[in-house]
Amino acid sequence: MIRVAISRPLDVVLDTNVVLDWLVFRDSSVAYLDTALASNAIRVFSCARSTGELKRVLSYPTLALDAELQKEALARYESNTLLVDGSAVLPLAGKLPRCRDPDDQYLLTLAFSTRAHALVSRDKELLRVAKQAKKLGLNVMDVPQLCALLHTHQETQ
Repeated sequence: MIRVAISRPLDVVLDTNVVLDWLVFRDSSVAYLDTALASNAIRVFSCARSTGELKRVLSYPTLALDAELQKEALARYESNTLLVDGSAVLPLAGKLPRCRDPDDQYLLTLAFSTRAHALVSRDKELLRVAKQAKKLGLNVMDVPQLCALLHTHQETQ
């Protein structure tokens, strides 16, 4: 008998703060994202709004990133994410928990509409709705939780 291992990547949506930690600040807590992407252990979904928000945030004067670094980070994000058509939103997305920050609501919708395994965030407002989102099958988690989930997922593959 021949055994074939079918490996399915974890589908995730990353909040902009997590993306900044990964691509700009090179935070060691998210360094595994490069390896996970290279090995197809995860797929990261994005949409025009998440790309636009990242572009806007990269230009913040407080980050003091020159134009080349901004361009590099954005290009790396775009090359490592699957761009989803914003019109492809499931009807149930309107029943998602409401985030107190309306600017973050699209992340819940994106994660839900792509049937992502997780929305990964450091944002307290997004993490606050995790229990409500879980009832609809959407995991909202922080970076250490994603690391643990990824580790568990790889062991079962």
